[in-house]
Amino acid sequence: MTTLTGLTSTEAAKRLADAGPNEVPEPQFSFFKATMKRLWEPSAWILEAALILEIVLGKDLQAGFIALMLGFAALNGAIQEGRASRVLHELSHDLTVTVAVNRDNRWQTLSARDLVVGDLISLQPGDLLPADVQVLTATLSLDESTISGETAAVTHPVDSIVFAGTEVVHGQSLARVTATGAASRTGKTISLVKQASPNGHLQQLLGKIIGYLAILDSVLAVILIIAAVIRGENLIALLPFLAMLFIATIPIAMPSSFAVANAVEAKVLSQHHVLVSDLTGIQEAANLNLLLVDKTGTITANKPSVVAFQNTSTLTDDEVLALAVGATDERHPSVVDTAIQNAAAKTASPASQVTKYVPFTPGLGYSQATVTVDGQAPKTVRLGAYRVLSAQAENTPIISREILSRGRSVAVLADNQLLGVYILQDQPRSTSRQAIADLQQRGIQVIMLTGDHQPTAATIAGEVGLSGQVLSFSDITDTTDIGQLAGIADVVPENKLAITKQLQSAGYIVGMTGDGVNDAPALKQADVGIAVENAVDLAKQSARMVLMTPGLTPIVDILDSGHRVYQRMMTWAITKLSRTAELTLFLTLGLPVVGQHPAFT
Repeated sequence: MTTLTGLTSTEAAKRLADAGPNEVPEPQFSFFKATMKRLWEPSAWILEAALILEIVLGKDLQAGFIALMLGFAALNGAIQEGRASRVLHELSHDLTVTVAVNRDNRWQTLSARDLVVGDLISLQPGDLLPADVQVLTATLSLDESTISGETAAVTHPVDSIVFAGTEVVHGQSLARVTATGAASRTGKTISLVKQASPNGHLQQLLGKIIGYLAILDSVLAVILIIAAVIRGENLIALLPFLAMLFIATIPIAMPSSFAVANAVEAKVLSQHHVLVSDLTGIQEAANLNLLLVDKTGTITANKPSVVAFQNTSTLTDDEVLALAVGATDERHPSVVDTAIQNAAAKTASPASQVTKYVPFTPGLGYSQATVTVDGQAPKTVRLGAYRVLSAQAENTPIISREILSRGRSVAVLADNQLLGVYILQDQPRSTSRQAIADLQQRGIQVIMLTGDHQPTAATIAGEVGLSGQVLSFSDITDTTDIGQLAGIADVVPENKLAITKQLQSAGYIVGMTGDGVNDAPALKQADVGIAVENAVDLAKQSARMVLMTPGLTPIVDILDSGHRVYQRMMTWAITKLSRTAELTLFLTLGLPVVGQHPAFT
């Protein structure tokens, strides 16, 4: 194993005091810029055109009134944006990137802002580089689209310098921090709060309403002009009235209303341990009608334990276990690694020595190590999914179907010989059944996604109250109505994006929970992407919400917040529509009925 060491706590503290935290000051909110932005948008242009018209016609009082309306809308909108910015600033500081750091000769997890030059860190797939670093022990494949714009992964050999803000796609390596904060190549730390996002469904709906109001005003204006021509009136004298008609219709307060409603609920959700990184996610939750939920870590506790073992070799059970432990990751143990390590801790398994280690990757489906047990000849050991390693084994032992159906099957392969199969089993959280019932009461179809085999998945689905079919992903056809399933088994991370797109094409508003690097595309694609408590940094960056407590219960709070936003905005829209219809019809019909404009009586 590597003999590289990190800094001492004392040395790190001194460097942190000298160089400051590993961060760059965020851009300050500009009240002036926020105000000017609201004076340069379609709804403001209409008022500004009316203002110019009133000035040209010498209508100083009317011009002053319009100027006051413009100023109030712009200032109020800027004030509300400032409040929303402060809320998101507070929440974003809870979305800190963490990193495994070697301090005082032991590995610990620290906030990225505490890194200093010289720190020894460990990187694995899904990590976002928190600083510029030098690769030390193994090749890394990085997504550098944040600094180069190119989406293809770039491979970096040992001793190369890689930069903050890029993402580890493949490989695992130790690295030495070379630059932090403003001194780093990108000049910024990773931000999990998105700066721009498309309008949500509710905003699109209200945008259409504004469009319809503009069409209505245009039709009424044409009617008034025709009536004025027939009556032989001066069209110039009609212009102020037409300007008033449009002013009365356009909802200039809508942007600030959205800012208020969303910012209030973002603060409420933070009190329920839900961090909002994209405000539109709150209102999208109001329309949500289908939720894709990962079984492992969300429905279940993601703490599997070894419940069965079948030895297929001439070695003792303890010797097989010692080889299996050698193929686990001691720096970043997965739940499978932890289960194997815990099983070994309960036995007197012989000591093992590891001289070479290749971490698990989804593409391989296993980890690999060169392991020596009790001074015997070294063996090349692989630890991973049974269906992957059984295909590589030169021997073909018969594994009991009864054992395989009990949970996750993890095989141990040494020198291409299958040594044995461990069965890992996870249990549903105590809160999962009630949370799913609460979601279903709110009209949400919940579908469980899992990599487990269909029998295991069906058992878990039944235990948490999901009724309906549980199909293997390979059994789904173009005619399958996925939206009516209780669960989908044998799902690999790459399948989740396809499932999300298929459901959206079928008309569903889709929510998605995830935690891994390969969940990121599906979280980004979903209408409401939700990163769970133990998600990797890339998953958190891709999601609109981040849960800070385990389980499904916080998602109920997200739905309730979305419904409150929807109710407020729809109440506002309906009130605005009814009053506008009343006012515009009154103003328009006044001319042909009484022969003069009611606005000027």
